[in-house]
Amino acid sequence: MATNLQEEEEESLKECEDYVQRHNIQQLLKDSIVQLCVSRPENPVSFLREYFQKLEKICCFGYESLE
Repeated sequence: MATNLQEEEEESLKECEDYVQRHNIQQLLKDSIVQLCVSRPENPVSFLREYFQKLEKICCFGYESLE
């Protein structure tokens, strides 16, 4: 028998899963990690910041390439 806390946790998890799926988060993260591994930059955090900034421009402004 599920308690209120368990039900709340299950609902929260479901909402999180829905969010991740709706925004294609798994694929975005997978792609960023692939690019990170291909490039192997000295500063991975800066690389990822720049990668996501470029991705944001593509999504918001329709630019065509992450390169």
